[in-house]
Amino acid sequence: MKVLFVMNGVSHGFSGRPNISGGDVISIEIAKRWAQKGVSIHFLTSSAGKELCERLGLKATYHLSSNSGNPSIWKYIFLALRSAINAPISQAKVSFDLVYSSCEHLYDVLPAFKMKKRNVKWVATVHFVPPPPWTRVKAGKLNAFVYYLNHMLGAQIIRSNADLVFAVSQRTALDYVRKLKFDENKVVTVPGGVDYDLIRNISVSCHEMLYDAVFMKRLQPMKGVFDVIEVWRQVVNASPRAKLLIVGDGPIDIVKRMRRMISKHRLTENIEIVGPVYDIKEKISLLARSKLFLLPSYEENWAIVIGEALTAGLPVIAYNLPEIRPIWAEHVIWIPKGDTRSFSDEVVKLLSNDKYRQMYIDKGTKFTKQFDWDNIAEKELELCSRLTGSRFV
Repeated sequence: MKVLFVMNGVSHGFSGRPNISGGDVISIEIAKRWAQKGVSIHFLTSSAGKELCERLGLKATYHLSSNSGNPSIWKYIFLALRSAINAPISQAKVSFDLVYSSCEHLYDVLPAFKMKKRNVKWVATVHFVPPPPWTRVKAGKLNAFVYYLNHMLGAQIIRSNADLVFAVSQRTALDYVRKLKFDENKVVTVPGGVDYDLIRNISVSCHEMLYDAVFMKRLQPMKGVFDVIEVWRQVVNASPRAKLLIVGDGPIDIVKRMRRMISKHRLTENIEIVGPVYDIKEKISLLARSKLFLLPSYEENWAIVIGEALTAGLPVIAYNLPEIRPIWAEHVIWIPKGDTRSFSDEVVKLLSNDKYRQMYIDKGTKFTKQFDWDNIAEKELELCSRLTGSRFV
């Protein structure tokens, strides 16, 4: 079976290295495991996407869609239009059994739609139904509107043309069926995952605590990058030597604003910012050498990093989002969205109470075993094999 994964949304960030999202990770981790089963893996992606795949250990045949630079709203519009007019894969002398689009955005949907017109089966991954653009004040009005339009148009094309839809959570599946009128017989819930055994083996070998907490996400306002700094300012008022690690990359203006905020509040000795980390051993080691994981994000759809943090033995504190609370339930400490005072109070409580912190450590490490990537990939492969008529042992 030959499969074309479409993953056009990856760009180079402020550090010059590729940005990474949960949707990208899902596609890459699934592809890695399918390759081990004998599936021929192809990727239609940007130059940054190819670099990301290779950094995460994926060997595939690549078809480049662009020489992606820094991310911008105009770049995404250009990618969508270019995909509609002249997707590079259209010229490739390769026949595919299946096309797998990694998200609902037009830059992934339109190439998959073109392949569908060539009698290729299409599986689409969907992450969430976006809120109305006027509610995404932290994203900027123009960005929010284009994001919403891009997402919803892509969703409508998927509804009319995809053969199978993988929703990353039960909440997402219900939203697509009820709000967007998808055929419920085509929508299957397949969650994100974690490399459970590897994460546990790495984390138990890390004994020295270097940080009191860690934030690991794309550096964007909707992911709570400014909130986490404000939370830490309040934590430092109670514990002057508390140390926070921020891991990730983002637009240059956002990173500069973060650094100005850190300097303004005299937190340069309390907050360390490093770029994105791709090596799984290095990533999990950073998590395991931290006491807590903080996620004051305003938008999430599954949050793979929550699963990784819980598996590594970190209590997780996050904003109470209806999209992800049903997934992680009582294994995460939930804070009202935007309430940085309650968030910081909970951080201080966990750092000062070892017994309380251990309770969440024990719960989290047991809970995430069900999300092992091998099981997720096996389920998806079985469904796709039925769809294409292929057989695997």
